[in-house]
Amino acid sequence: MQTVESLNLQPVWLNPGHPVATARVILQGHRIRAMGVLEGDRLVGVLTNEGLVGLADDAPIRDAMEPPQLLIEASTPVRQVAETFVEQGIERAPVMQGGKFIGIVTASMLLKELRRSWDPLTGLSWSDGLREWGIEALRKGQEIVVLFVDLNDFGEYNKRYGHIVGDKVLQRVAELLREHVDLKTGVLVRYGGDEFAIGIIGAQPAGQALADSLRKMTGELVLPEAEEPVTFCVGVAGGKRTKERENVHYSSTLDNLINLASQECILLKRNKPTAAASQAEQKEEAKVLSVIAEENSPTALTQVVLSVNSGTGESVVSGVHARMGRPVLESVAIATSKALHRAFPAVTLEPKMVNLTEGTNGERLVMVTAQMDRNGTGVPVSGVKAVGRDLYVSVAEATVEAFQSANYK
Repeated sequence: MQTVESLNLQPVWLNPGHPVATARVILQGHRIRAMGVLEGDRLVGVLTNEGLVGLADDAPIRDAMEPPQLLIEASTPVRQVAETFVEQGIERAPVMQGGKFIGIVTASMLLKELRRSWDPLTGLSWSDGLREWGIEALRKGQEIVVLFVDLNDFGEYNKRYGHIVGDKVLQRVAELLREHVDLKTGVLVRYGGDEFAIGIIGAQPAGQALADSLRKMTGELVLPEAEEPVTFCVGVAGGKRTKERENVHYSSTLDNLINLASQECILLKRNKPTAAASQAEQKEEAKVLSVIAEENSPTALTQVVLSVNSGTGESVVSGVHARMGRPVLESVAIATSKALHRAFPAVTLEPKMVNLTEGTNGERLVMVTAQMDRNGTGVPVSGVKAVGRDLYVSVAEATVEAFQSANYK
């Protein structure tokens, strides 16, 4: 569960001899309704907007401060503090860390935090925490970087060592990531089953530096119950804005950054088969030999020819699709899936979407998302390829990547 120290606390304070006029200016400037009153390092009171009503500007704030009703330790869970507030009818309380005042927690802060959806296993917010943080930062005009962290072969951990060990893996990774994120300015969430996302304020070099630090630690995390180290990939996007965007749709901007960071992760994970993958599965390989597609003829046939290895030897197969008005890139993906089905009859790949986008380094990327059915079991898959000299070949290669990705989940 999140603790109070992760909230957006502001260590704003004055000493008892400061005039009321100064307090009014500080409260208004920070847009807060209360702050601490300190003598040296010792908290002696709490000052609120209400307490200043009717006092002269030159009066000392000791005349307006109130003794703290309750002191909250920074390590206290948010939910526990909320329950205490309700039981004692408290609206705010100072927060202490190691005997030092670090800010005022209010009932509205707690309510906002508790409205979020939380993962009880890792104590992290789900993706809505990232969305709320990112949209707020963009609205303030701040530049942000999103890092996407995806565990490698996590499914194999669950299969080999059991879900209890898998849960421990997720908890340990969450702890590792938490050590590298300043939650006062950034955010860390569990994005999906074995995926985490980080948001930080800053330009791209800051995001790349954090990603490099995390990548150096991949493989260093080993659980006593497992023989294999835990590894992960890290994708980065954002922090490249050079001027204020016009007609900004903050939600779409954030979605794009998350998508780009996750795509980089996918690229890094490709062609990294799991140690536990069967020999037959690892030999389910395909290579694009040629693509014939006619963009200017909506009724033309699209043909994709593949060289495949099904575990019993190499062969050449082809897939054909009649466009019938469909977009040519979609037709290439469908023709590729038909060729794959001919080579591997137990597998059906149904392309859902073909997207062209831009990677973190400015290169063009093509992403194919699809639904894959193997012997009655359906899973979503995706493939990403940098666009080469032939766009149609790149689409076919991304479709093959989507097919082969199911062997490496």
